[in-house]
Amino acid sequence: MNKKIACFFPTVAAHKYLGGSERRMSRVLSKLADDGFDVSIIMKPSGDNESVILELYKKFCNEKVKIISISGNMGLIRHFVKEKYDWVLYPDCCFRAVPVIVGAFLGDSRRMMLNVNSGADILYSKSFLRKTGYNFSARTAHG
Repeated sequence: MNKKIACFFPTVAAHKYLGGSERRMSRVLSKLADDGFDVSIIMKPSGDNESVILELYKKFCNEKVKIISISGNMGLIRHFVKEKYDWVLYPDCCFRAVPVIVGAFLGDSRRMMLNVNSGADILYSKSFLRKTGYNFSARTAHG
């Protein structure tokens, strides 16, 4: 049985584009899918950008990568519990990844935080909440 890998990237309502990390990870995940892994990109749309972001992922991923759109935090948790991925990848986006981390934990998936922010702005941030979110994301990861 092939390993199941899911990569989560949240979207921001005003954005109608994929950032550099999303484009790079799409290519990496496509290569993993070519090598026989069962790969899914999980997106959580916000606002009216779902169709635009979906089309962009289709542009950067090959047809072997499943692109799944899930609304709401409880929907994310339920999805990760139900699917029981071998690995769940998520960015260092502080609190937006918490439902994914919780769902992956409850689904007994291994978790990998992707440190995708440019610069060390989170580590040097004066915001207690931002540091706390980053530390939670990092400490709950396996790799």
